[in-house]
Amino acid sequence: MYAIPYQNDRIAGHFSKAAQILFIEDGHFQLIDNPAVASVTCSGKKSLVALLKQQKVTKLVVRNIGQRMLAKLFEADIRVFHAPARMPVEQVLTCELSELTNISQARESVNAKSGGCGKHGGGCSHTNKQESLIEAADRLCTMMVRSIGPNNQSKS
Repeated sequence: MYAIPYQNDRIAGHFSKAAQILFIEDGHFQLIDNPAVASVTCSGKKSLVALLKQQKVTKLVVRNIGQRMLAKLFEADIRVFHAPARMPVEQVLTCELSELTNISQARESVNAKSGGCGKHGGGCSHTNKQESLIEAADRLCTMMVRSIGPNNQSKS
């Protein structure tokens, strides 16, 4: 079973951001909405990998993919191939594709660069930094002062 991230009749520019995933097996095609797009939490990408497993995908064709997602696909024994350009799906099925065999062939995770947590399967923007109690109290006081404003302060 092949899977291709699909958008506007072409292979999508980025795997986890594609509107739909096209599944192909023995000449039969099925389009399924990408669960990662609809999700506002970091669990959407986990759902996407689960969908690929459920559909018994063995080969995935992508244009661009992040390192964390590629690692998850490798763990799921899904072979990943790189399409050379954003092209119609018919061309993707007949062109020469190179197989991605190493995490370094994928894009570095933007969230990993910016300190994303990395605890939720990739793609989340939570940070590992623990805010101190003093920092949290200071931030809360600043927000309260701003919301009251200079004209609404009580006069004692």
